[in-house]
Amino acid sequence: MLKNKWTFYHIYKIVAPLLALLLTACATMPASKSANNQTITWTKRESQLLTLTHWQANGAMSIKQNNKATSASLYWTQQGQNNYTINLQGPLGTGAMKITAQPGKVTLLQADKQPQSASTAEALLKAQTGWYLPISNLYYWVRGLPVPNVPANKKYDQYHHLQSLQQQGWLINYQRYTAVNNLDLPSKLILQKKPFTIKIIISQWKPK
Repeated sequence: MLKNKWTFYHIYKIVAPLLALLLTACATMPASKSANNQTITWTKRESQLLTLTHWQANGAMSIKQNNKATSASLYWTQQGQNNYTINLQGPLGTGAMKITAQPGKVTLLQADKQPQSASTAEALLKAQTGWYLPISNLYYWVRGLPVPNVPANKKYDQYHHLQSLQQQGWLINYQRYTAVNNLDLPSKLILQKKPFTIKIIISQWKPK
């Protein structure tokens, strides 16, 4: 009997840490890299995506203008349409960059420079970096949505995800979706408007 207890004790000592490690791994496992691919109407999918207004998205972004190109790590927190923080690590040849927005004001922080502000992110970045990022529209485009009440040419895949979108002179190609909390969200998209090509890859979505 004593021998059986001793054996169970030692088995427990071996198994318990492994079980704890497995549970921890499950808790921190990233979202599935495959979309749910439910066959639903675009109207229903659009209404589902519109419910997502607060998120954290991590990934990478590259920008190309003619023969000039750069890339950055992307850390994006959105809290409603006009409140966001976008951190770009190592972009545009300037090191870390932080864009923060509140209604009517966008501020750009760069290392060893005074903070700069403007009424729109597009005007601010163009003046300070020479690059054009359609950040106001990305609030919609990054979720796989067109900007409301603006003419758009849309193409869908068989599940009624946006496959491509032409809007305000930009062509957006959606190359990959991922399932997050029962929503299919873009995880790879390419935006083109001469002379710019912007690639965004989101490795982790965290709806809030």
